[in-house]
Amino acid sequence: MSPRLDRNKILRLKECKSVILHVTSTPRKDAFQFSKENGLINLRASSDDKALAGYKEIAFELLTQLEKVDQLFVPTSSGATLIGIFQGFKERGKKVPALYAVQTARVHPMASYFDKDFTQESVSYATSIVDNIARRKDEVIKILKESGGGGFIISNSELLEARKVFEQSEAECALGWQSLLSFAGFLKWRKQSVDTKKKISVCICTD
Repeated sequence: MSPRLDRNKILRLKECKSVILHVTSTPRKDAFQFSKENGLINLRASSDDKALAGYKEIAFELLTQLEKVDQLFVPTSSGATLIGIFQGFKERGKKVPALYAVQTARVHPMASYFDKDFTQESVSYATSIVDNIARRKDEVIKILKESGGGGFIISNSELLEARKVFEQSEAECALGWQSLLSFAGFLKWRKQSVDTKKKISVCICTD
């Protein structure tokens, strides 16, 4: 992993006894070399479709727990989570809810296709949204259109506003920035929508 990885993510990974962390300035190169030398699959969600199977489970769980879902707000970097959810609903033969890709004002190659109401920022609190290359961009945009959803770009100030909803007095918010990103997307949708009644919205939390 890169030494620039979000500190909170590193701490959470260290809590997992089965996880071995290797810090390097060239994580992609080292991961590829390690996989090649040991005959392992270098599973990258941004480019390997095998990774999508795991994300289908999100759709399966939602179908089990909720009678219906009208829309889903997904914090989006490579787009793998969103594609997997879409495929999961399709696989079960169910109506796909309106899917919304929520990205930051720093990184937004997919959401900017739909959302023009933002100012570019050089940094974001949601540090896990990093994929500017966006190999899955065309597929994601096609899915968002087909589902009747779209995309939202969220600024740092909007993230702070979303966090205030969950704060009580001076207590820290239990949600991480990536999870708050999807909720901020929901809040932005609610401000723009005329009819929000009787809509069952789900925000995907990824921290």
